[in-house]
Amino acid sequence: MAQEEMKVDEGYSGGSEETRSLSDSDSTMLIDPADGHVSKSSTPTQESLLSGVLSLPPDQRSAFIASLLRLLPESERSDTAYAALRSLRTSSIASIVERLNPLLHLDPVVFLPPEITSQIFLHLSPSDLLRCSTASRLWRERVLDSNLWRTFYAREGWMPDTAEVRSGEAAEARRRLVFSRNTPQKPPRRKPDGELERSGSIKRAKETVDGWNEQHSILEADEDAIKPESEDGAASLSAMTLVSEADYLDISPNIDLSSNMLPPLSPPLYNTYSNSPRINWLYLYKQRRRLEENWNKGRFKAFQLPHPDHPEEAHNECVYTIQHSRDWLVSGSRDKTIAIWDLETQRRIRTLSGAHIASVLCLQFDERPEQDIVVSGGSDSFVVIWRFSTGRIIRKMDDAHTESVLNLRFDDDLLITCSKDKTIKIWNRREVFVDNDIVPAVAKRQLEIGNPMNPIKEYTLLLTLMGHGAAVNAIQMHQGQIVSASGDRTIKAWDINTGTCTRTFTGHTKGIACVQYDGRRIVSGSSDNTVRIFDAATSAEVACLPGHSNLVRTVQARFGDMGVSSEELEADARAVDDKFHDARMNGLNPDQNRARGQRNAGSSNPSEVCAVGAKIPPGGGGNAWSRIVSGSYDETVIIWKKDSDGKWVPSRRLRQDEILSNRRRSRVQPAAAAAAGLQPTATQRDRDNANPAEGVDLFSDTYAATYMAQLAAPTPPAQNIAGPATPGPATHHHHHGHHGAGHHARHAHRNRDESNRVFKLQFDSRRIVCCSQNRVIVGWDFAAGDADLEQASRFFGETD
Repeated sequence: MAQEEMKVDEGYSGGSEETRSLSDSDSTMLIDPADGHVSKSSTPTQESLLSGVLSLPPDQRSAFIASLLRLLPESERSDTAYAALRSLRTSSIASIVERLNPLLHLDPVVFLPPEITSQIFLHLSPSDLLRCSTASRLWRERVLDSNLWRTFYAREGWMPDTAEVRSGEAAEARRRLVFSRNTPQKPPRRKPDGELERSGSIKRAKETVDGWNEQHSILEADEDAIKPESEDGAASLSAMTLVSEADYLDISPNIDLSSNMLPPLSPPLYNTYSNSPRINWLYLYKQRRRLEENWNKGRFKAFQLPHPDHPEEAHNECVYTIQHSRDWLVSGSRDKTIAIWDLETQRRIRTLSGAHIASVLCLQFDERPEQDIVVSGGSDSFVVIWRFSTGRIIRKMDDAHTESVLNLRFDDDLLITCSKDKTIKIWNRREVFVDNDIVPAVAKRQLEIGNPMNPIKEYTLLLTLMGHGAAVNAIQMHQGQIVSASGDRTIKAWDINTGTCTRTFTGHTKGIACVQYDGRRIVSGSSDNTVRIFDAATSAEVACLPGHSNLVRTVQARFGDMGVSSEELEADARAVDDKFHDARMNGLNPDQNRARGQRNAGSSNPSEVCAVGAKIPPGGGGNAWSRIVSGSYDETVIIWKKDSDGKWVPSRRLRQDEILSNRRRSRVQPAAAAAAGLQPTATQRDRDNANPAEGVDLFSDTYAATYMAQLAAPTPPAQNIAGPATPGPATHHHHHGHHGAGHHARHAHRNRDESNRVFKLQFDSRRIVCCSQNRVIVGWDFAAGDADLEQASRFFGETD
C-alpha cells in the first residue's frame, strides 16, 4: 500500500500534502490515505498530530477519530463524547439523541416471540395493558391478542357459557359463508408500473399482520382512530388518549372492517380475519366490565311478567316459586299451575296444569334437549315431572312425602326433595343397577334384597335422611353432599353416599327459610331477619348481614373465587387469626365481641372478628365482583357488596312496588271512590270476586299457616328445637281449595292492597327476577336496554 511521509513542525499551517524533516530527530508518522491508518514512526507532538488529522478527507478523518476512541478506556471515551457534545448546537445534540434512541431503548416486543410477551403481559393489570397498546402498532397487536384477554376474563372469576360460545361461532361461520357466496368478486385492478413498488411494501406489511394472526389467535382493538393511508401505503395509528381503564371500557363498540391490514378499531364480537370465526375475548371482557358497572351504579331497566300489555296472562293467584335461564322463566303459583315465560317477549308461552291439586311451592327445570324437564313440588305433597317442551306430564309421584314438598333440587343423576314432614329424600333420575356409583352405598344392601338382578327403575326412592326437628325448608346439592335448612334453626350437611349427617351449623336464632352452598361456604336467610355466612369446613360463622326488617325468605350469592385455591383462602384466614391473637397478646380484648353477642359483617379488624380457626377469611372470601342478593317479607330486595373494609353492606335496595306503581295507582281509584261515598257497581263487585287471590293474606294456605308461621313466630329462649307452629283460631286454612269464592272474597275486601312479600328470587350476570304475594313477577335488567350488552350477555355464564 502506498504511503506518504509527512513532517510535522510547530509552524505547520495545513493544506500541504508534502512532508519534510526539520532535523534527524524530528518525529514523523505515516498515514495511509486510503483509510487514515497511522503508522507509528516516532512520538508526534499534539500540534503535528492535529495537523495530520485535519489534512485527511472527511470520511477518513471520521474513521481515524473513531478508531482512536476505541483504543481509549470507557471512562475517557465517555468524557470525550460529552465534551464533543457540549461543543455542538442544541439542534445537533437533539439529532444525535434521536439517532441514539434505538440503542438506549430496546423494544422487547420486537426481539421476543409472542409466547413470551404474552406471559409477561399476564403480570400486568388490564388498565396497564391497555396503556401498553398505545406504544406502537406491534405492541397493539400483541396486547389485543384474544387469548390473552380470555385469561383476564377468567381471572375476574367470570365464566363463559361455552355451549353458547360454540353455537355462536358456528352461526357466524355460516353467516360469513353465505355472505361470501352472495357477494360478487371484483376482478383485480391492474396497477400501473409506478405503483408496483408501493404495492410490494403494502403486501409485506399485510403479510406481517396476517402471519401473526395465523399463529397466535385473533387480534382485536379498541376504538382509536386510524389516520388516512400515507403515500407508502402504511396506515398508522393516531395517538391514543387513554386516561384510564374506565375511559376505554366506557366506549361503545363500532365495528370497522375497512382495513385488512390492522385490527379493527372497535372490538367486534367475532374476529374479522378468519373464515373460522372465534369469539373476541377482549369484546366480552369489555362488555362484562360495563355490565358490572351498571350493577354498581344501579343502572337497570325494570320489567314484569306478564307484559303490561297482556295482563290476562298473569297467574290467578300469588306466585310462590320461580327459576329462570337466559331465555326462559318458569313460575309456580298458588293457583296450582306452572307457567313458562319467554323473557325476551315477556309473554306466557305454555301452561302446565292438571297434576297439582294445591299450591305449587317449588320447582326446577332444564330446557336442554337431552333433559327437557320441569320438576315441581306442592302443598299436595306431590312431586310431578313434566316435559318442558310440550307441558306433558311424564310422571306424577303422589306419595313422595306425607306433607308439603317445600323444596327440590336435581342434577343429571339424582333428584332430592325435602318436606314439612321433616325428611329429605333421594331419588334416581334414570334406570340403573344396584352397583352403579350414583346409588348410595348405605342403600345398596336394601335395594339388592328387592332387586337382586333387576335394574332400579327411574325415580325410585333410594334413601331417606332424617334428623331435623322441624320442617326442612330448603336444600342444596353439591358434589355428593346435601345441605339442608330447617325451622329447627339449624343447617345440616349430609353425605349422600353414607346417608350420615357430617356437620350441624348453628347461629340463627329463629327458623331458617333458605340456604345456598357452593362447596366452601353456606349462605342462609332466616326469620331472625339476617343473612349469615358459614365456613362449610369448620361450621364457623364468618359473617352476619343485618339489613332486613322481616323474614329473609330467599337468598342467592356469587363469590367469584372458585379459581382461587383452598390453600390461598386458608392462608388469608390464618393471617386474620394471627392478627387476632397478636391483639390479644398486646393487651386488647377482642373476645368481648363474642361475649356481647355482636356479629361481624366481614371485617378482618381484630376488634370485630367473631370467629377464629375458619378455613375461609371473614366475609367468606370472594373477589371484587362478589354479590349477595336477598329478598324479604319487608318487601325489599337487597344487593349486598363488600366495602373497603371487607364488610358486606347494602349496595342497593330494590322494591317491587316501584315497578308496579302504575298498576297500584289504577287500584287506588276504586278505594278513593268508596271513601267519597260512592258504591261500587255490580261489574266492579263481580271483578273483585273473580280474583279472590288479590289481597288475600298469605296465611290462607296450609303451607303458609304452618311452615311460614313457624318461621315468623319467635321461639322461647329455653326451647332448643322449634317445632311447627300451630295456627291460631284466626288463621285461615286452605289446603285443597275447599273454601268457596265468597270466603275468599271477604279476605279480598279486607286486604285490598296486594302485598309484595318476596317469596323467591334468582339472579344471573344480567338480571334479578323475583316473585311475591303479588300475581305479577318483576325483574331488573342491568343491561339497561343496551344492545351490545344484551348481545354479549348471551355468552356470560354464572359467576362461581
